[in-house]
Amino acid sequence: MPRKPPAIEYRFEYGCRLPPDATEEEKRKNNARLWNKCKEIIERSYALQMAEQQLAEKEKIAG
Repeated sequence: MPRKPPAIEYRFEYGCRLPPDATEEEKRKNNARLWNKCKEIIERSYALQMAEQQLAEKEKIAG
C-alpha cells in the first residue's frame, strides 16, 4: 500500500489546504478550481502581453 505523503507535501502537490485524508471528490473539486484559476491567470497574462505589444506599436508610430 503506498505511503501517503506528509501534509506539507500534499498541500504543495495539490496547491491547496486539503487534509491528507481528503476524499477523491474533494480532490477533484479542488483540482478543477485550481485549473480554472490557472486558466484565468494565463488569459490575463495574454491580454497584458497583447496590450503591451499594441502600446509599443503606437509608440513606434508616434515616435
